[in-house]
Amino acid sequence: MGLRMEENTTISPTGAVLLVVSASEGLAAAQGLLVGDVLTKVGADAPVRPGTALAECAAMFKSTPRPLTVEFARRVPIIEGGGG
Repeated sequence: MGLRMEENTTISPTGAVLLVVSASEGLAAAQGLLVGDVLTKVGADAPVRPGTALAECAAMFKSTPRPLTVEFARRVPIIEGGGG
């Protein structure tokens, strides 16, 4: 799929660890996955909550039945002082 993920605490307002895309290429990029997108779900019934460690997520990927479906949320930057 051409996807790498990393733990990131700088984009969460609460400082919680979020799992974000650190590299997207090949099929992942072709399907619109961007660096900075946040992993939100693995499989149909496994939400990825803030604070989930990368090792926990890897275990979720291994234990989820195939075909594997994952969901990501697009991170939208907050622009301060940009009123209209």
